[in-house]
Amino acid sequence: MIATLRHNADGNGREEQVAARWIVGCDGAHSKVRELAGIPFEGGGVGVSFFLGDVELEGPDAPNDELSLHLHSGDVVFMGRLSEKLTRMIVASRAEQGENAQRQLSIQDFQRAADNAKVRVKIRSAEWMTPFHVNDLQAKHYRAGNAFLAGDAAHIHSPVGGQGMNTGIQDAANLAWKLAAVARGADGKLLDSYEEERGAVGKSLLRFTERGLKFATATNPLMQGVRDTVVPFLSRSTTVQKALVGFISETAIEYRSSSMVSDHACDGELRAGDRMPDVSIAGRRDRGLLADWTEAQHLLILVNAKKTEKAELEKRLTNVKTLAISSSDLDEEGRRLLGSEDKLFVVRPDGYIGFRSLVSDTADLDSYARQDGIQAARETERSAMAR
Repeated sequence: MIATLRHNADGNGREEQVAARWIVGCDGAHSKVRELAGIPFEGGGVGVSFFLGDVELEGPDAPNDELSLHLHSGDVVFMGRLSEKLTRMIVASRAEQGENAQRQLSIQDFQRAADNAKVRVKIRSAEWMTPFHVNDLQAKHYRAGNAFLAGDAAHIHSPVGGQGMNTGIQDAANLAWKLAAVARGADGKLLDSYEEERGAVGKSLLRFTERGLKFATATNPLMQGVRDTVVPFLSRSTTVQKALVGFISETAIEYRSSSMVSDHACDGELRAGDRMPDVSIAGRRDRGLLADWTEAQHLLILVNAKKTEKAELEKRLTNVKTLAISSSDLDEEGRRLLGSEDKLFVVRPDGYIGFRSLVSDTADLDSYARQDGIQAARETERSAMAR
């Protein structure tokens, strides 16, 4: 693949050609890579006008460490403290749909939105402010041959839930280790799982943000009444709070249905496809299970494994960091998640469990290791001879 790069920063538009095996379009909503790859960008507008700014404000409703969200007659006012001086303020308005792009914003626009929502703040000044419009769009495919899309090039949506940047970063984290693995000799089918896993996340995210924005900016009095009654009630539920934390932090994302993960029945709540949490380990001075896992490599976690089992598994796998623990070293939460049977987890470089089985039942481990490019050279040679 030949990519032509244009250097606009130097002022003369100098062009450079680069030969590469793959290209990843991280070039935003107006992605040239997506355009040249012929991948449709599907969806539509959200019918809401936005403006945001970093402002100086004061008053009894000025946020401190918390995020502040106020709803009023189809408008949303969001505030989050950035520093001692500045507050990030985002306004979503159905009433001003289509107007903000044609005029210059002022602090009076923010003040009016705050006053309408009965937010008791006085806006003194703004460091910067801008109007913007949002569409809910997703690329029909995240891959076309050796071209891939990530971040805003693959999906754009409303800022509900603050998911945009982290979703793009997770796209890149999911794809990067797979490209590296295939470059080292892993099965090329591994790259197909990028769209399989991240495309599903993008679709779910767009569906949530679209519905969330419609719910928050509802103008129907009946819908507003239901929202204003139900949301405060539900938000006091610890179950709902836990679910919201998992969604906002994106730690609840899982790939259990992915064709590239392999799970074999064990005790414990964690499954292949789940994100591996940094559970507490006794005697590690407040340093969790993943504290020493700093390299871009797979992590082999052995629970209650014998030394001979550990040595054998390390012979079968390469480019893997091994961590052996005892279930007695886990606290109650850790035992609930990891269980107490003798087992192993193979954690992918993006932090997700790719393989889980009992230590005594690793018949499928070699095929998984070949898929991810972590099979030891000795086993790779044997497989080649068998073929």
